Amino acid sequence: MAQGGTVRAVTDPAGESREPAVTKPVDTDGVRTVTIGTVLWAVALVVLLLFRGRLEAAGNGWWVWTCLAGTGLGLLGIEYTRRRRDAITRVRRYRAETSTSQPAGRGSTPGDEPTGGAEAQNGSATSADS
Repeated sequence: MAQGGTVRAVTDPAGESREPAVTKPVDTDGVRTVTIGTVLWAVALVVLLLFRGRLEAAGNGWWVWTCLAGTGLGLLGIEYTRRRRDAITRVRRYRAETSTSQPAGRGSTPGDEPTGGAEAQNGSATSADS
């Protein structure tokens, strides 16, 4: 999309002008993706443990350790993406609550103080001390 919300026509290889397909961004938090990857690493680990003797004999015993590392890092990834998802949810909920309860343009994000708030009080206190 071009600036201002207009859609520019696209010229295809045949030289014909057409409108591009409108797509929406995927809103994903990554938890499902990381979980599926972790499960796949864990399944591979179990399968390779069944054939550990053959792998060692062929000089591929490190495959087991690779699967173990993939599973461990995947577990860390699951925890990270869950915390990230929860934090994003909290911010969205906070913004929704503050946008409906406050007048437009005043303190719309966490930490914003309206004019004459804590910063003004701190500023007057320090100027009085000087």
